[in-house]
Amino acid sequence: CNLGAALQDLGRTEDALASYERAVELNANYALAFSNRGNALRKMGRMEEALHSYDRALEIRPAYPEASCNRAAVLQELGRAGEALASADQALAGRGNYPEALCVRGNALYSLGQFDDAVECYNRALAINGNSVEAHIGRGIALQKLRYFDEALDSYDQAIALRPDHATTHQYRANTLRSLGRREEAIAGYQHALTLGADAGQ
Repeated sequence: CNLGAALQDLGRTEDALASYERAVELNANYALAFSNRGNALRKMGRMEEALHSYDRALEIRPAYPEASCNRAAVLQELGRAGEALASADQALAGRGNYPEALCVRGNALYSLGQFDDAVECYNRALAINGNSVEAHIGRGIALQKLRYFDEALDSYDQAIALRPDHATTHQYRANTLRSLGRREEAIAGYQHALTLGADAGQ
């Protein structure tokens, strides 16, 4: 399991997965190995398999906030927002001040059309970790949906200050500038997002 974690740190996800597979073969009740296996499978885009791995980790250790949070993220990516919300709540029941779980909860609430509640989740996450790029972006998207364009712009600016090379954030920011009628700035923002996306091979 530790070998798998080290390999995953190096970006060798397939090798990491092989180590986690060996760990759970040796110990079928190794919750950490199942949770880490889920992380590797998620990284590889094998979402259903990742979900099963998190489920197994939680069968072994029901109070496992990290597994519940990662499970929620996978459910959200699979478009199962209601289940994602429940799993995020389970993570927060085990650890109330868990910014990653609050972000996933915010994402699920956004998908369910509960934009004000989503903003509240992102605000709570940022109160714990003001450097959470995900929370700043999520907050911006929800505020934009609520037509609080100036506040959304501020969220995107903070996200960009933390991660200047994130093309999608520049695109969201340009959308907001366009909504504010700042068309020339919006065009420059879209052009910059396209440049960053091309540089990243997107």
